[in-house]
Amino acid sequence: MVLKTLSNPFWVDMADGIQAEAEKLGVTADIFAVDAETDIDGQLKKCEDAINSGSYDGLGVAPITATNLISAVVAANQKGMPVVNIDAKIDEDALKEAGGYVVGFATSDNHKVGAIGAQYIMEQLPDGGKVAIIEGRAGDLSGELRRDGCKETLEADGSGKYQVVDVQPADWDRQKALDVATNIITKTPDLNAFFVANDTMALGVMQAIANTGNTGKILLVGTDASDETKEAIKAGNMVAVCQDPAAIGATCLDILVDAIKAGETGSPDYEAVSKLVDANLVTKENVA
Repeated sequence: MVLKTLSNPFWVDMADGIQAEAEKLGVTADIFAVDAETDIDGQLKKCEDAINSGSYDGLGVAPITATNLISAVVAANQKGMPVVNIDAKIDEDALKEAGGYVVGFATSDNHKVGAIGAQYIMEQLPDGGKVAIIEGRAGDLSGELRRDGCKETLEADGSGKYQVVDVQPADWDRQKALDVATNIITKTPDLNAFFVANDTMALGVMQAIANTGNTGKILLVGTDASDETKEAIKAGNMVAVCQDPAAIGATCLDILVDAIKAGETGSPDYEAVSKLVDANLVTKENVA
């Protein structure tokens, strides 16, 4: 199972979920990841090495970009290995054009993640306000869906009270998010809220809010509810839409093991299994 990076608690939790499910199923699941969520070539090499080792019956991939692992998926297909797409979706059109395919996909309902964040912002700002959205890496489908879910929900209010004043990528990076958020606050000093597409970035945004003297003045909604973020939630500095990465990982392993047992390797015309895992809002009142 090739994930993104284990420097992000989200992927650590996912790896733990995969391992727990593997133990339950009586199978072996090896986890591979790169040091940074920008190392697209390194992630591809991890996949290629796993495929070429001849040690595995199936492959799971959580691509850093929508296209960086397409050649690896095709290589696995050619060796008769079923492939499951984990959380971050591969570009289906580009994969099909390359002759590749997967047997399944599981993720959060990322559009709903953004919508839940927007609904909370609207509840907290009934008179309206200015909102900035920080997505992940430009072109990353998960981040784009969260962005769109938030933006479209705010716009669907129909009153015009909620203005999305800025949308910026921060590459899932804490320092970059701090810099991006600082610039946004400088440009829009009357900003009311941030929606941020993951918690690594949200912690950077929280620092920007503090650095500019806006703690308690600018609402912050993150995504994931990692352990470090939970401390910030308990302190009342933010809330987060909590995904369940362990369940996503376990679900993907289930799909892959089912395919292996059935001798299903997929094909260009195969209808891949697709499953969505629920998310929920974590606030000071319900944080564990």
